[in-house]
Amino acid sequence: MTASLIQRRLSKAGLAKQTAKGTAATAASYGYGIGSGSLFKLALTENEIPLTWSNRDILGFDRAGVKPSQSTETVATPDLLGLLLLGVLGADAVTGSAAPYTHTITPAAVLPYMTAFGSFGTADWVTVADSKVSSVELSWEEAGRVTVKADIMGCTPAFLAAAYTETTNEVISEVGFFTAGGGVFQVGGTPVQCSGGSIKFDTHIDQPITAANVLPTDVVEGKLEVTWSLKLLPTDTSIFREVYFGSGAAGALSGIASFPDLAALSAQFVGPTSTSLTISSPKARIEVEFPESNPDGGPAEITVKGTSTLPATGASVTAALLNSVPSY
Repeated sequence: MTASLIQRRLSKAGLAKQTAKGTAATAASYGYGIGSGSLFKLALTENEIPLTWSNRDILGFDRAGVKPSQSTETVATPDLLGLLLLGVLGADAVTGSAAPYTHTITPAAVLPYMTAFGSFGTADWVTVADSKVSSVELSWEEAGRVTVKADIMGCTPAFLAAAYTETTNEVISEVGFFTAGGGVFQVGGTPVQCSGGSIKFDTHIDQPITAANVLPTDVVEGKLEVTWSLKLLPTDTSIFREVYFGSGAAGALSGIASFPDLAALSAQFVGPTSTSLTISSPKARIEVEFPESNPDGGPAEITVKGTSTLPATGASVTAALLNSVPSY
């Protein structure tokens, strides 16, 4: 009897926080469906051995290393999103004695270790242990759902003999998800009309490989880079004038400002009952392009791009999340 082909809709991802490096989680704290991506990636580096010979054929290769990871896109549900944001930023201060709980998630020098899980088809269950969240990107269009892309890089890949368990399944019809509809978006403290955008947290994880093993010995955090892209429907070009000329005033302006323009950015998203998400940066370097004209008409659009920078006091970026989780 011929075996059935793998049905790729039968895929789920999972994630759990480890207590320490070397202590892989045995169950996923959250199981969730994915819209795109790969549950199990092994980046292989194999180099040709450069030697001459009496013909032109390649003589051989050596294996320099294998770097395991998981890269997925899903819908931003309140509880899972908190674990991803903690994974990419590192610190979580929780307040509240009963649900809902307020999580104030900010950057820390060291990120927690995670175990990423994957279920593919009906017979393959994989894990990537001793992982850290390398990047998280939130994006939205118009008033629709907020999606989240997460890159998780680790040290120890494995296939399991049996299916792993999940503490909570993020079934979106039950747990709900964040949307941009009804949200509040601000640039420089002023509310703006936002028709879409993205916020990406990237900590530039490195996976060093030593001579002892072809797998990484650890996952090491790099620079934290938080980038914003907000598509705005403006009523005037004051944002453009402010960025390049140092003043948003109407009328004659000349001479480009000598220093970059820094402004506060914030985005508040709407979630299910007793949940909310606000991401804010008190200082972000701003750049924009002058809006294009179009013979078909319609509203002008300006894309504001920003990079969070460290203020004199406080964090460069803060994610304030209200959900039902007492602690991650």
